[in-house]
Amino acid sequence: MGNLQCYSIIRHESRPKTGNSGLARFVVWGTWNNRLLEHLLPKYVDAFPELHSGFGKARDGFCSQLAGIAAFGKADSIESGWLIEFVRVVTEAERVRWAATFGQVLSGMEEASKDALWKRWLDRYWRDRVEGIPVQVTESEGEMTEWSISLRIAFPRLSTESSEPLFPTLMGHLS
Repeated sequence: MGNLQCYSIIRHESRPKTGNSGLARFVVWGTWNNRLLEHLLPKYVDAFPELHSGFGKARDGFCSQLAGIAAFGKADSIESGWLIEFVRVVTEAERVRWAATFGQVLSGMEEASKDALWKRWLDRYWRDRVEGIPVQVTESEGEMTEWSISLRIAFPRLSTESSEPLFPTLMGHLS
């Protein structure tokens, strides 16, 4: 099934989001791209409240696609508001899944791309999460601490910036 067919299913869907919804099928069979993203992101955001209960096995794919969108999408993940809404609405399990997948994506990126991502939005995201915006980082989200290893631009600052670790409850995760 091509992206155009998948998007057509999503666009014309009028029934409630369930594990069999068009978006869930797109997550499994489709591939996002920046041209489709302006149409897809509102559908993703609308599905956030239903992600845990309505997507079944497609839930991991949903989180993985969002990790790719955060890393490679042309929309600023913070300015556009979708990432903060995701973190605010979904369960801890989905945040953990997203963080793990985003970390894998990040580790495979070129250094220049990681640096640009850090400067574009990731620094703001990291700081907001440390400050509990929109929700406090949990110990289960300790995967985020491992991002610092991939972020050479940020690692020295993240590890020495203050006398208290950025993730005080998570530092044991790296041990």
